[in-house]
Amino acid sequence: MSELLKPGIDPAFTQISEQLAQIDDLKIAKLKLQNENHYLRRANRVRPHLKLVLRAEAAALMLAVWHLAGYRTGRKASRAHGMTERTWFAGRALLLAARLWDKNGFTTDDADTIQTPIKTTVERAKRDPSVIGYRIPKVKRPKAFVE
Repeated sequence: MSELLKPGIDPAFTQISEQLAQIDDLKIAKLKLQNENHYLRRANRVRPHLKLVLRAEAAALMLAVWHLAGYRTGRKASRAHGMTERTWFAGRALLLAARLWDKNGFTTDDADTIQTPIKTTVERAKRDPSVIGYRIPKVKRPKAFVE
């Protein structure tokens, strides 16, 4: 059996004590991250509709870029470009709320005319997500908006 390590004399003792200090620091960091994760999860539960608004904003801007580039922006064409159906409905709902989309598609071809109403509608939807939530067809709506 090996002898006991002696503090100050054995370099292995110093190395082990440094490693134990690092483990303690990592444990503290882990607890801090767990608390932060808990806080973020609770905040997300309080504002679950924000995810819909952010997804709708990204989709609406992408649809606008495709429209201005001359690509088709219908549901099937967008699906072919890699946009999911759920995301397409959210983006279209935002464009409907901004009055940039009607039954025939986009109502304008001017980039500035498209961008400004999207920004104002996103700000409005952050305050009241039902602005876009109820413009999504019932079967595609998030559960929070289904009656």
